[in-house]
Amino acid sequence: FSPRGIVFAAIYNAGVFQSKDKGITWTEITNGLLHKNAQSLSMSASGLLYLGTSGGGVYKTRNRVE
Repeated sequence: FSPRGIVFAAIYNAGVFQSKDKGITWTEITNGLLHKNAQSLSMSASGLLYLGTSGGGVYKTRNRVE
């Protein structure tokens, strides 16, 4: 959780999802992602998301996520 209640989740074969209400509702944020076989998800101190996939490499957000 962030202090504002934002949560991220990576789901194998589905992609990455974001909740802005502490997990009550979810929105997919992986539009255009070629490989949705999520294996790991991490956020840097600067607010960038990194997604490790099975067979598709590692993806990084271009902008800080909030």
